[in-house]
Amino acid sequence: MIDLDNFKAVNDHLGHQAGDMVLQQVAAILTASTRSQDTVGRYGGEEFIVALADVAPHIAWDISERIRASIANNSFHVKQDHADAHLSITASLGLSHLKAEDTVTTLVLRADQSLYLAKASGKNCVKSLS
Repeated sequence: MIDLDNFKAVNDHLGHQAGDMVLQQVAAILTASTRSQDTVGRYGGEEFIVALADVAPHIAWDISERIRASIANNSFHVKQDHADAHLSITASLGLSHLKAEDTVTTLVLRADQSLYLAKASGKNCVKSLS
């Protein structure tokens, strides 16, 4: 699970159209950072979920860290009032690994709890409870 850090400020200061531009660019980064058998989706607001198919936990961690760094190192281009702006955005990621007893609900819940841990740890990081 991925949440863009301090994203409310983008919408509040630059407007929702600028925020939508950032979300589209983040979606492109996520798509470029994953394989065709993986699933990328917007979970709500500024949150996304990435489901990695058949990946060992340490590989999932590496991919998550690569996604985090790609977002942090990107310059997001937005247009505001006929002017161009470039923004820096960071993201917090919560990682969860599928266990035999998991349902989709428990898997997402653990990813969400890991995301809260990432936020509480200062943001712009990857955390996992599993």
